[in-house]
Amino acid sequence: MRFLLSASFAALLLLASCGEPTKGVGDPGSVFPGAMSATPAVLPKAVHVAGQYAVQYELILQNEGTTDIEIRGVVAVNQNGEELEQLDREEFARRTSLKGGVLPAGERAVLRMVALADQLEDLETLSHRIQMAPAGGKDGEKSKAYTVAGGVLKVDGEAPSDFGPPVGPGKWLVQGPLDPSPGAQQTIEEIEGTLVLPRRFQVSLTRLTSDGATSSGSGSTNEDYPSFGADVLAMTGGVVVQVENGLDDHAPGRPDRSDPVGNFVLVETGTGLYVVYEGLRKGSVSVRAGDRVPPGARLGAIGNTGLSVEPELRVRLLSAPDVRRATSLEFGFRTYRWGGWMEGVPRWDALVSAMSAGAHKGETPPSGSIVQF
Repeated sequence: MRFLLSASFAALLLLASCGEPTKGVGDPGSVFPGAMSATPAVLPKAVHVAGQYAVQYELILQNEGTTDIEIRGVVAVNQNGEELEQLDREEFARRTSLKGGVLPAGERAVLRMVALADQLEDLETLSHRIQMAPAGGKDGEKSKAYTVAGGVLKVDGEAPSDFGPPVGPGKWLVQGPLDPSPGAQQTIEEIEGTLVLPRRFQVSLTRLTSDGATSSGSGSTNEDYPSFGADVLAMTGGVVVQVENGLDDHAPGRPDRSDPVGNFVLVETGTGLYVVYEGLRKGSVSVRAGDRVPPGARLGAIGNTGLSVEPELRVRLLSAPDVRRATSLEFGFRTYRWGGWMEGVPRWDALVSAMSAGAHKGETPPSGSIVQF
């Protein structure tokens, strides 16, 4: 497992600077009146996308001082010194949902970053420069900014990308992968005092109507959604470890936050990893614990259980057989056809013009994509 949160937060090397976060660090003798730490939540794997390589990861930022800190910019840099992603204060605030980009004293924030490079070797090691200042200032004056360097992480190679389709024919909306939207901070949960990342990498699939919508009619009942009742298929062969089949489907717009997984099938892949297919329809699961399933086998049907707002399939690759606590890992598909972007769905700007229509092999479809398997 590549879960790092059990380790103590590594302190950032504090280096003072009055410049922008993209400039070099200066005035190394100054001292910032506070303490910040940045720790990568996991050692991520790179995924293949649009003929390039991308790394999605989370930084845990902890204000360990007594002064509120305003984050004015964040830059991700690789081992060659190349800047791979740059955030200004507004984008930092958007991704973390911190008003004005201010991290209060004693609190932490989760920042999702996504770095893109042409070659896998250009993503070997990532570090960060964070421009920050005491929040507020005096008499309306802008406080002196300092740049801190740290948050170093090693990329753990390339993610598996040979999985088959989890659904049948049709056009499907993809949500989740490579999405730096504000919901990213919800990927880390605290359960019984332990920080866990069960949803840091999740592929959600919603079937579209012939008009390109997720529902027809009023959308007030599950039957208005073409996803509801669609078959769920095994992406890879393996042994069924656990199933849940008895939870009621809820009405659209009423997610069950008390049981975020819903009905599910958990399959051990034979490689020490596990795939969970969740959000399934009550009574639809057609396998039992101990069954050996081949690739493409029907496991159940899409329902509206767990965290779903409307009928959808949620698929996660897990590091351990625990659907509520295990870290979710990166993965891609053997092949899919990309058909464009869904209007109104968050997407990563760096990929808007990079994706091309047609077949994509061994890649991960980014959030907001319309695909066919």
